[in-house]
Amino acid sequence: MSGEINQAKPDKQLLLIEMWYSACQTGDFKRADRIWEEYQLVLGVVKIGK
Repeated sequence: MSGEINQAKPDKQLLLIEMWYSACQTGDFKRADRIWEEYQLVLGVVKIGK
């Protein structure tokens, strides 16, 4: 199972990056922050319940 931990879905990562960029372009930084947090969860960078 150790091989699966950081095997995030590339499509999900790409979608989140595009959404984050779009939010930044429109100045919706609160939304960008939420998207960035979700992106980090997808990557497994942030542990839930920190």
